[in-house]
Amino acid sequence: MDTLARQRLTYFLQLGGLAAVYFTAAKLGSAFTLPGSSISPAWPASGFGLAVLLHYGVRLWPAIVLGALAALIGSGFSPFAATGATLGYTLEIVIIAVLLRWRSFDPRLTRLGDVIALLAATVFATLIGAVIGTASLRFSVIASTAPLQAMWPLAWLGHALSIILITPLLLSLAHQRRKNWTLRRMAEFIVLLAATLAISQFIFAEWFSLAIDRFPRPFLLFPLLVWATLRFGMTGAATASLLAGAVVIHATAGHFTPAFGASGTLQQSIASLWAFIGVMAGTAQILAATNAEREQAKKASAAAENKFRPLVEQSLVGIYILQHDKIAYANPWLEHATGYALHELAALPSALDIIAENDREMAAEHIRQRMSGEMHSARYTLNLRRKNGAPLTVEAYGARAVYNGAPAIIGVMTDVSERRQAELALAKSEALLRSLFDTAAEGIWILDQDHKTILANQSLLDMLGVSEHNLLFKSIDDFIDEDGKQRLHGRFPYTAENNGGQRGELNLLRADGEQRYCMFSSAPLLEENDWMIGSFIMISDITDKKRAEESLQRLNETLEQRIKGAVAANREKDHLLIQQSRQAAMGEMIGNIAHQWRQPLNALGLLLSNLKDAHAFQEL
Repeated sequence: MDTLARQRLTYFLQLGGLAAVYFTAAKLGSAFTLPGSSISPAWPASGFGLAVLLHYGVRLWPAIVLGALAALIGSGFSPFAATGATLGYTLEIVIIAVLLRWRSFDPRLTRLGDVIALLAATVFATLIGAVIGTASLRFSVIASTAPLQAMWPLAWLGHALSIILITPLLLSLAHQRRKNWTLRRMAEFIVLLAATLAISQFIFAEWFSLAIDRFPRPFLLFPLLVWATLRFGMTGAATASLLAGAVVIHATAGHFTPAFGASGTLQQSIASLWAFIGVMAGTAQILAATNAEREQAKKASAAAENKFRPLVEQSLVGIYILQHDKIAYANPWLEHATGYALHELAALPSALDIIAENDREMAAEHIRQRMSGEMHSARYTLNLRRKNGAPLTVEAYGARAVYNGAPAIIGVMTDVSERRQAELALAKSEALLRSLFDTAAEGIWILDQDHKTILANQSLLDMLGVSEHNLLFKSIDDFIDEDGKQRLHGRFPYTAENNGGQRGELNLLRADGEQRYCMFSSAPLLEENDWMIGSFIMISDITDKKRAEESLQRLNETLEQRIKGAVAANREKDHLLIQQSRQAAMGEMIGNIAHQWRQPLNALGLLLSNLKDAHAFQEL
């Protein structure tokens, strides 16, 4: 047999089983039909049918039709009347089941909203079923001549009460954990049921002949219902309510209802009884659901505590609870940090005793504001005083909460002593750097990645002749010439890629139009991922140096020309001296030569003179 065939077989078996159960319950309800009427004040079939639809699904509704139709026709009703009544009885159950499933109904009935939804849907839907069913049975050949307005309230109360008494019991039993039922618990439950039966018989059937006609006997059931609800939850509440309701039905079958006196008609007496039992059962079920929610909340709280307590106990921060100006709870971190044992912290007269005296007033005000509701939470830094008197700087965060039913402050605390010291050191370093920044003789220019000014020191402002307001968020291009723009922008990409500094010269343009010669040194400003976010530029004004260099250069050039002229003049003088020296040497040489020639010539002259004289004197 394939899966589909097995599913179909299972479905038809479920239909047959539910139809048989509904038929049996309907025949049982027909046994309590009031004399001279076609109306039964009890219709347990509705309670059984709704429980099955809620547990197995609305798809079994055809079984309700089959069971109701068979029971009514078997009781002698005409097919027309039986069909109309079946329609009403089926509608009331289907409407309740659909409404509850639409609301995401939990059949365990452990939520207050589910119980209230079941009661409200029952009151609404059974009203529809009672009107349709009673109107249909009114036309039956065996129906009484009683007016319709006298019949449908009993049918309504009977169907509603049957659902209220039976459906919660079946649903709770279907989800009951049998392992929780110990012998002692079962014995207590049996004693409870016996007491409920005895009190119900005393109230509704007068087993005991006591002259207490005016005593409000029905209220004797409430202590038993509270006992059943608190000890056994929905199962106990539903069982005790059903047992009391069964006694009332049995008494109704005997037409004996002394609990509310003998005045009024039988229908009025039954209606009063049914209303009382319904209110009693509904109250017990609401109390059971409320208690179940509370127990679930306790279990969830205990589970959360068991889950998170190790985290709290092993936390690297202090966790505390302040209540009634005392430390209601502290984790081991606070014990280690303060030097106080946990019981010593809890025994302190006030939570302010572990706070340094200088910070107590501030801490007390924060506590007062949160406890009074002026603020919900607060975060602040304060100094604690260890047991040995040493200070401990902590950052505390606490919020207003409810602890053990009373207002409290739950918070965390972390040691920030090292961070505080680091912050102080950073503040000193920042102050030092700021002082260097403000007093530096060089101009410091910090630009963003778009070359716009985000910070500048006073020296740079003086170089540019502008105020800080007129410089911030201005581009560096507004203060350099075209040649400087080309050189500067050509260097920035190189700086970003190589993470290195650059040096060069720039010509700054002052606000008054004067040009200043400057030397700059730049470096990139980088994020942790080495992404460039700006530039740091240090600028030195070298205008005076540049002008001095130019003057010196001009002076050097003039001196060079003078030196060249002097050298040329000296060279010319030396040339003249050399010429004169040469001429003097030549004259001297010529003189020497003449002297050398003069001697032989003189000798020759003397010789010639002698020859002349000899000739004259004719000595030759």
